[in-house]
Amino acid sequence: MPHMWLFIITYLLRQGVSKASQCTSQGRFPNQFNECRGFTMCISGAAGYMEYNLTCSESFIFSHIENLCTNVTSYKCFPDYNCTEVGNFEADSTENCRAFISCVEGISGMVKPRWIECPQGTLFNITEKSCVNETLHKCNKLDKSSSDPTVLKYMPNFSGNFSVNKAATTNLNIIVLFSISIMFNVIK
Repeated sequence: MPHMWLFIITYLLRQGVSKASQCTSQGRFPNQFNECRGFTMCISGAAGYMEYNLTCSESFIFSHIENLCTNVTSYKCFPDYNCTEVGNFEADSTENCRAFISCVEGISGMVKPRWIECPQGTLFNITEKSCVNETLHKCNKLDKSSSDPTVLKYMPNFSGNFSVNKAATTNLNIIVLFSISIMFNVIK
């Protein structure tokens, strides 16, 4: 067992220990290295906090939500978004209501964007800035999963005084009468 600890300590030292630690508390924090794969682990010791810069394996990135390395299907690096503050924000570039941008604070105070998709059955609520049950929140964005890209997932609620075009009504009546006459001719 002592050999195992020696291996772990050697591995951590090779990954990068910072003597000038920026750590102020124990934990894992995202850092600016390796396209969202990097994170900093802060460990409390007798002389204060030790800082270890680590990197997730290929096809994994560091998730600040799960506080570990995760696959990139539901959580992605989003370098094109400009975070100005920490928090969760609507992802304007997405076609669905399940995705959002989370701006997270890293080890040195820098704020980095992450693209996150809400779990199945939930949608991102802009007001609550979190994922909520889809029955409690109305989505008005286009549903791109449909074969017809013009179909709305939820119909908007229109109300008010609208005038009816008489020419359109007359044309519709003629089409209905014509259809009925054809139907009777087929039945005979």
